[in-house]
Amino acid sequence: MKRILIVGASSFAGSNLALFLRKKYRVMGTYFHHRIQINDVLSFRFPLSTETKFKSLIRIARPDVILYCAGERNESKCSQSPIETLFLNAGAPSELFRAAREVCPKIPKFIYFSSSKVFSGVKGHYSEEDIPDGQSSYGRSKLAGEEALSRFENTYILRLGTLFGLGSSGQDSIVNRFLTSLWKKELIPLIHDEYRSFFSVDDLCRAIDLIIESETCPEGIYHLGNPHRESYYDFGLHLAHAFNLQDTGLLKISGKSISEHGFRPEDRGHDLSLSTDRFSKLFPFHAKETEFSLRLIQYRLRKGTQ
Repeated sequence: MKRILIVGASSFAGSNLALFLRKKYRVMGTYFHHRIQINDVLSFRFPLSTETKFKSLIRIARPDVILYCAGERNESKCSQSPIETLFLNAGAPSELFRAAREVCPKIPKFIYFSSSKVFSGVKGHYSEEDIPDGQSSYGRSKLAGEEALSRFENTYILRLGTLFGLGSSGQDSIVNRFLTSLWKKELIPLIHDEYRSFFSVDDLCRAIDLIIESETCPEGIYHLGNPHRESYYDFGLHLAHAFNLQDTGLLKISGKSISEHGFRPEDRGHDLSLSTDRFSKLFPFHAKETEFSLRLIQYRLRKGTQ
């Protein structure tokens, strides 16, 4: 049985991956602030800092696969603490890989979660061949992580679209936030003129399993997301319809009216949609339609299986 180490297992992506992968593999996960308790998953506190003893972690876990789900995603924090952000999103994964290469008899597969925000959003429908030109502190830190890891063998860099699904307490989930507002019949301002590739966390889990199992998947960069570009307003409509809720509280706004995280309106990511052809040509994998994925969540909640 393969041994999977999830660094950042208390994150939204990390906890969902732990729940999914434990069915087939021996899964271990690290956390910092929020302890995770998942049956059949060994978890332990492991802060990431310049003093971290990465070799000790590798000796304990002895992983065949490492998933790096940790890091700083909050745009404000990335702007306010650029050095810390750079370490968490680029330095730590690089040091972790070096430790694994030195300690493990066989170099583990190293899977790093990057973001569509390595791009500026000027072009849209980005492929793996497009040159990153991200404007945000977060996007630049993720690109630094990509550049550091791309020098190493057996590394898989996954640029993700906007990930969605139900989150647990303390996790940032757009489904949880939007549903709460819809149930309360609150107004939800949603941008209608900026586009993303929304991506179900269920589909992410399926894609990761394919990479883990494959003996022939080439290392490198892959884009993962729904091939249809959609705005946050589109997503809100899909969510309301999937849960049979009124969409009258969804308020259309323009991204040009928003200036936050140091962005000027003209610098915001207008179209961060991704082309996912490369991954789909390697595997029999196609992301589910956004509304279909949301209806699955609604069905599982109703049945008590989510």
